[in-house]
Amino acid sequence: MARNYWDSVLRSRVSRRRTLMASGAGLTAAALLAACGSDDGDGGSDSGSTGGSGSSGLIASPSKSEGKAGGVVKDFYAAELTHMDALLSNSASTVNLISVFAYPRLLKFTIHEQPKTNDGGETEGEVAQSVEKSPDGLTYTFKLRPGMLWDKRAPTNGRVLDTDDVLFSWKKFAAVNASAPNFVYDSVRAPGAAVESISAPDKSTIVMKLRRPEAALLTLLAGWDQLYIMPRESEGGFDPKTNIRGHGPWILDAFVPSSHTHWARNPDYYNKGHPFPDRLERALVPEYATRLAQFKAGNIHTFVASNEKIDHNKPDLTQSLI
Repeated sequence: MARNYWDSVLRSRVSRRRTLMASGAGLTAAALLAACGSDDGDGGSDSGSTGGSGSSGLIASPSKSEGKAGGVVKDFYAAELTHMDALLSNSASTVNLISVFAYPRLLKFTIHEQPKTNDGGETEGEVAQSVEKSPDGLTYTFKLRPGMLWDKRAPTNGRVLDTDDVLFSWKKFAAVNASAPNFVYDSVRAPGAAVESISAPDKSTIVMKLRRPEAALLTLLAGWDQLYIMPRESEGGFDPKTNIRGHGPWILDAFVPSSHTHWARNPDYYNKGHPFPDRLERALVPEYATRLAQFKAGNIHTFVASNEKIDHNKPDLTQSLI
């Protein structure tokens, strides 16, 4: 679905009859559920070929499909959420269950139309609408995207995201996040890291100064487990471990520990008209066998199949997966 925000992750349509057959990549389910539009119940139309490549015929061949807005996507997650603070740690729990839905990054990875792929780690703007590199590779200037609004609820009250939020996020990320040594210089913790300082000459400009050129900097800033931008009110205005005031494609509607997280589409999301579904309902389903049963029954719409657990000679399972 070429026009969906989450086509930055995946372009294939997902339904009960077609899903990704992959071995447990941490963000696969999140990408799938957020990539699809309404399925119109059991009778939704499919696009693409189920024949696929390879002798088994289990891999669907991707084809372009226009997304259809509306509906509810039912997904799962397999492990308990530990906390919601996207800056506190790079744990799979927080990143996969909260960060990618609720908070933006400075940059995101570019996704191309099939069959072209992003093999070179190409990036494009998210919070940063544009980025300019100095000829010597030691200064990066980011211009923030105008009009990105934080959550309308207190204490952010729908205010515009600005450079103070970026500076706050950078400072906290540098101090406490295990991913920070990848590019945030510290004489003790990360003496080989490239970024020495950041500053904000105005409310819409961020300047990064580097100790040495770093070819991977933009890729790191787009990384799913690296720097997220959070509102400065998360320091004292609300508890970011248990609450969210973000600017992502989704707004957390309900969270019940050991049970589920339910999300509503963010009407103020900067990429207007996206995501396509109205709601995202994710259930905690730790056991593989239970997930498979719930998927086959239509109670969840996504499934991450472990190849070694699939008996390719069983047509009932094969048909469920394609």
